[in-house]
Amino acid sequence: MQILSHKDALQALCKATGKYGALISLDSADPKDRGVLNDQKTLQGAAPYLHPEDEAASDIFWENYGYLLFESRSEAWDAFFDTVGENGPTHTNPYKGPAIVNMWICNPLGCIFRDNQALYSITKEESNGCSNPVPNTGEPPTV
Repeated sequence: MQILSHKDALQALCKATGKYGALISLDSADPKDRGVLNDQKTLQGAAPYLHPEDEAASDIFWENYGYLLFESRSEAWDAFFDTVGENGPTHTNPYKGPAIVNMWICNPLGCIFRDNQALYSITKEESNGCSNPVPNTGEPPTV
């Protein structure tokens, strides 16, 4: 038996598909206000790429976490900047509501990086087994 964390699953998914990917975790900026997690419209403010009519997105809303796969690095970059975490609004998403979305980003080599490092040109030669990997703390970094 092998036990996989969400991080492990993300790495395996990205390596198997050869795509950039992300693990997102939906949360409330105020730990006392967990009701935000039941409001899809509010959550969508922090992650506008999640559409309630999409079945997979609906599952993410229900489970409060999920995986994203991107067709290109630029698509991953766009999603990254559209995601509002604890640091507040981004230059492409002015959302200032009670919901936050934490994100791990993984490149096609299976390397997980904090912030947007995985979105730069990282080749197998440059990564040398992943430069600056995120330690497995069990908690996604806020982006």
